[in-house]
Amino acid sequence: MTLDNYFNLGIDHYERGELDDALICFKKCIELDPKDSLSYNNVGLMYYSLHKFNESIFYFNNAIEIHSFFINSI
Repeated sequence: MTLDNYFNLGIDHYERGELDDALICFKKCIELDPKDSLSYNNVGLMYYSLHKFNESIFYFNNAIEIHSFFINSI
């Protein structure tokens, strides 16, 4: 599958409340493209939703390092 496939599947899982499955998909996106700031942001959002705040901060910071647009995420 392509990055876009995993990303869209992650969105589908998220919309169904399947946060663990969404997290897997967004992490796969990062594996496929380590500069994909949107996927870093989404992993941060999944961890935040799962109340794993230290993990969420790590991924939000990576998103910000790649693209400063995400400074508003935190």
